[in-house]
Parts: sequence; C-alpha cells; structure tokens
Amino acid sequence: MSKEDNKNYGSVTVVSIITLIISGLSIYLLINIFN
Repeated sequence: MSKEDNKNYGSVTVVSIITLIISGLSIYLLINIFN
C-alpha cells in the first residue's frame, strides 16, 4: 500500500516538474520571439 502511494506521488512530482519546465521554456521562447 505504501509503495503504491509513493510511486503515485513520484509520478505526480515528475509530471509537475515536466509541466513547469515546458511552461518555462514556452515563456522563454515567447520573450525571445517578441524581442
């Protein structure tokens, strides 16, 4: 039970980090394009 909870939490963390990286890159690209 605890192992599955940790695995699910890890997956959520990875997805959150990937989302932050993608959003960060998108903002970075938009700033460079408009400048």
